[in-house]
Amino acid sequence: MQKKAPKVTVREIAKQTGYAHCTVARALSDAGNVALATRSRILAAARELGYLGRSRKNIAVIMHEFGTGLCSYETSLTSALSSELNRQNFFYEMIPARHLHNLNEKILDGAISLCHTGRIARKWSEINPIPLVCINDFGYHSERIYSVCSDDRAAMNAVVSHLRSAGHRRVLYLDGRVETGNLNHTNRRRYFLEFAASSGIKVYCGVPGATRLNTLKREHCTAVICPFEMTDLTIYAELQRSGFRIPQDIELIHWHVPGLSDILMPEQFTLRQNFPELAHQAVRLLKAVLTGRSRIRDIQVSYLIPGENAEE
Repeated sequence: MQKKAPKVTVREIAKQTGYAHCTVARALSDAGNVALATRSRILAAARELGYLGRSRKNIAVIMHEFGTGLCSYETSLTSALSSELNRQNFFYEMIPARHLHNLNEKILDGAISLCHTGRIARKWSEINPIPLVCINDFGYHSERIYSVCSDDRAAMNAVVSHLRSAGHRRVLYLDGRVETGNLNHTNRRRYFLEFAASSGIKVYCGVPGATRLNTLKREHCTAVICPFEMTDLTIYAELQRSGFRIPQDIELIHWHVPGLSDILMPEQFTLRQNFPELAHQAVRLLKAVLTGRSRIRDIQVSYLIPGENAEE
């Protein structure tokens, strides 16, 4: 069962004690510049209101809005993160991204963000002074922001190596989301094009959905790369309706969709994000930051790649 953070806010303790919001926050976080007598009164009020003390850290887990189409990815990552936070004896509370303005009213030691559009990281310095670890949201750094990401560069190198060894020389790359502000999708395309060019593979990308099958036929492509979750299910259905046999006529290389890929596309080359390891490294990094033992800002986690991992 999920262990939620105590429902006590800084505002409630400030009202109880008569001290300013910032004074209460400093006292509860053991920061300096708070007189001993003041700190004692604030901590006594916090205990009276049900605050459970600092031996167990309180963490906010920031999530996408529900119903955004990321359910399989986020459900798997959230499950792994919840298990890891419980194992590491953290309190935590799931907070939708649209409620970020409420964070200052909560007693928190740190946060982990599952959102990977860059919006959370870019706004963080305006929202809260606590450390933030972003999962799969690399590249938006400030003093208190850290990241744990799947290693997209190594993954794309593995994809191109597979294409080359399988004899593919003309491929279709579906990149319809690179303009959404998701740096991960932009990096995946950049890495793929870099490795494909050095391997002599012709890549057709930036093709609108309505014309991609025509491009596939006209250019005699023999493989389709779906570089993000869920899109592969759409193209899979389109290819079948158009009479393509998978994988006999077209090979479909895709990002694993938990709960669906193994059923619909069990024999395809699939890149799996290692959700348990992403969660473990995120909690480990945040814990090290909170105890002042980390100088690392970014951690890369390997994908589970066919033929390279024992799990496969």
